[in-house]
Amino acid sequence: MKLIYTFILIWVGLAHVANAQRTEIVADNNILKTPGIKIAFKPATKVTYNDKNEVISGILNTNTTLWTTGPLVLFMGDNKINLNQRGKVISGTLAQNTQLWTTNLNLNFRGGSVVSFNDNGKVISGVLAENIEIEVAGGNILTCVNQQNVKFSDSGMILSCILAKNATLLNTGNISLQFMAGTTINFNLKGQVESGTLAKKANLMTKSGKNMVYQGGTFVSFDATGHEISVK
Repeated sequence: MKLIYTFILIWVGLAHVANAQRTEIVADNNILKTPGIKIAFKPATKVTYNDKNEVISGILNTNTTLWTTGPLVLFMGDNKINLNQRGKVISGTLAQNTQLWTTNLNLNFRGGSVVSFNDNGKVISGVLAENIEIEVAGGNILTCVNQQNVKFSDSGMILSCILAKNATLLNTGNISLQFMAGTTINFNLKGQVESGTLAKKANLMTKSGKNMVYQGGTFVSFDATGHEISVK
């Protein structure tokens, strides 16, 4: 009996989540209520409503200045925005190059690209308008290339970017390795490389304890102790 009751509760919960949001096509009267203010959405496009009949996602009709979870930002028309339950933008397409803060850095993000914010109004992903240099584990410096996506943690730690030039960095086992320009590099929250493409030949230990030599151009992933766990 208890099992049946638990199943019913789970089913009701899932049904509630499924019915909490709905999508509709925007009519000619396109100025719609969001959890914050009324916004003009593009006619004949889809918007998503929450369970309070407020729009939380849709395509802007024209360039519109809106509050994010942080600063006021000009967002591009004909592009989608996503709002939180307080009516603040959590992602949208920038109408112009815009200076915005991650937790630690004030960076220039490219107009025409999508930017995402955390609950504290700090950028957690976006496309750079210019190269940036960032210090990571061991005091090593890497240069992230512009016109490409970059990701940050809520604490402001770089999580991934595309390298503008070869960089010597520490992996998760504090082993110094050189990684290749023009490839994606991924970090843990300590600023250590979790995966990346080797710039030159390297001798690495596998998870089984075997030493292996990998050539430059090999994409390598590491476990928490720095052992190689997969290669491409």
